[in-house]
Amino acid sequence: MNVLLFLLVGVTAGWLAGGLVMHLVAGIIGALIGGLALVGLGPSLGGALLDSVIKAAIGAGLAVLVLRLIKRP
Repeated sequence: MNVLLFLLVGVTAGWLAGGLVMHLVAGIIGALIGGLALVGLGPSLGGALLDSVIKAAIGAGLAVLVLRLIKRP
């Protein structure tokens, strides 16, 4: 269930960042990494579902930001 939620958050973040395929992929990868890597870190940010969504969004946002910094002309 959490993996599907991470995918949804990643696609949403990538779409909001520009909707290009690379942004969508970066959002998905970032959400998966962020959601899974930040599980044991820090205090709980709410209920289990809200906590997962926030951590996945942080990971997706960072991945899209890194992609934009790399692809800057």
